[in-house]
Amino acid sequence: ESPWEATRHMPELKVALVAYFQSCLALARALTRSFALSLDLPEDHLDSKVKYPDAMMLLNYYPKKEPQPPAGARRQASMGSHTDFRLFTILWQDSTGGLQILNRDGQWINGLPVPGTFVVNIGDFLQRITNDRYVSTVHRAQCSSGEERVSIPFFWGFGLHERCGVLESCVGEGEGRKYDEISTQEYVDSRSRQLVTWGNETDGEKSS
Repeated sequence: ESPWEATRHMPELKVALVAYFQSCLALARALTRSFALSLDLPEDHLDSKVKYPDAMMLLNYYPKKEPQPPAGARRQASMGSHTDFRLFTILWQDSTGGLQILNRDGQWINGLPVPGTFVVNIGDFLQRITNDRYVSTVHRAQCSSGEERVSIPFFWGFGLHERCGVLESCVGEGEGRKYDEISTQEYVDSRSRQLVTWGNETDGEKSS
C-alpha cells in the first residue's frame, strides 16, 4: 500500500512534502561539502558517496501532555535520549520547543526554536569517519508545555553500500584510527540490532 493512500483527500500534502524532501536533499549535499572543507579535504571529496544517499524523512507528532505531572508521577520524555545513526540530521521543529541536547559537561540544554532556521545534529557515522573530530549529538524530546509538538527530521547518510573508514585528514600525528571501515548498511543494521536488544532487556522494567 502506498504511504500516500491515507492522505488521498489532501493531495496538496504530498506535493508539499515531496518539494520539502527535495529541498532537504539539496541542502544536505551542500552541508556534506561544507563538512569536507572543514576537514581539510577537497570540497567534492565525499560527493561520490552521496550520489545515491541513504536519506529518510519522518513527520513526528507529539500530543499534548500535562504541564505538571500528578504528585509522585514520573515525568516522561516524549522521546528518550539517543544519537542518530547516519552522517547528520536536519531538523525542523515548530515553535513549541522541547528539544534538549546533552552538552559536554553532561548537562541538558534546551534547543530553543529559532524561526527560519534548522537544527543540524551530528550523527554516529560522521563521528566514526572523523575519528571523533565531530561528536554525535545526544538529544531527546521533552514536551512539558502542555502543547502539541511537531518536528520533521531529515536523516542523511552515505549510500547504503558505500564503505568508509576514518578519513586520512582526521588521523593526527601519532594517532591511530579509532574505527574500522564499514558500510552504511552494516552500521545501521548493527545499531538497529542494538536497539532491539536494549528494548528486549528493558521491556517491563520499572524505572526508578
